[in-house]
Amino acid sequence: MKRSQVIAGIIDRERTRVEDSAVAAARASLRGFGFQVAGSILNVGDARPLPEIVRDLTANLERSLRQGLIAGTLTGRLRSQLTASRARRPAVPLALDKLARSGDGDGAGGSRRRISVNQRAAEFLRNRLGLNDQAAASIEDRFSYEARTFAGELGKQALVAAEKIAVQLAEDPLPARDATRFVLDRLSKAGFSATQPYVVETIYRTNIQAAYSAGRLEANRDPAIDEILWGYRYSSVMDDRTTELCASLDGMTQPKDAPCWSQLTPPNHYNCRSTLIEVFTFEAPDRVSDVPAVDIPRGFAVNWGEVLRAAA
Repeated sequence: MKRSQVIAGIIDRERTRVEDSAVAAARASLRGFGFQVAGSILNVGDARPLPEIVRDLTANLERSLRQGLIAGTLTGRLRSQLTASRARRPAVPLALDKLARSGDGDGAGGSRRRISVNQRAAEFLRNRLGLNDQAAASIEDRFSYEARTFAGELGKQALVAAEKIAVQLAEDPLPARDATRFVLDRLSKAGFSATQPYVVETIYRTNIQAAYSAGRLEANRDPAIDEILWGYRYSSVMDDRTTELCASLDGMTQPKDAPCWSQLTPPNHYNCRSTLIEVFTFEAPDRVSDVPAVDIPRGFAVNWGEVLRAAA
């Protein structure tokens, strides 16, 4: 198996591990949300108002997304360091085995328990990367804003969905049990249930992918890596879920300063699983591949490393 294929596989597994932990925390936050909404709409007992219920959900989502983004970008940074070290010294291990073990044994757990998986991973990575308090605080601030923004948008969507359901039940009342089932069904279809959190999951996975990508690109600016880095190869996960966009870009190889990387740095769409693989000077190709003409969805034609630096 080629070195690039091995690294692509490692990247996919370690990034997915961070995403999975964050999504599990989001699912835990959504567990019981539907019943709280139903209780509020039906005015059962001491049920709270819908805005208050959604506010708590938003706070929990913000917390888990922030930890996922931080763990993602730090994992990306260390991945680039390990890949460059391996390029210099083949004996250097490529896998983050200790990081992989840091989440073992946590099970499904609750929201805070799952968040702690990415918290522990981030603490390990900060120590491994040798980040001082100021650098760690800068990363925390940067991704706190991003998490707050996206969690806030998710909260708004959840409130709109809940209020729409309330209006429907006011216009066409149902018995309490049927009304509760109606609420749970509608929230599930809207993507705000623990079993069907597709709206939340899409936001989590796409943004953690972007944070991971940004971390790798930022690390590659280090002079020690930059001096041996020739360019990048676009690597797509090829299966029945691969988009036409990523399939057309798979294998594209260009120098690190090629203009195409200002727009073609994964993720290039929601739920994108593609990545860039470093091509070092000792493996530079004799000729570069062509850059396909592709249509990048709005908001994704960027270089995520540059986005991260601009937010600093």
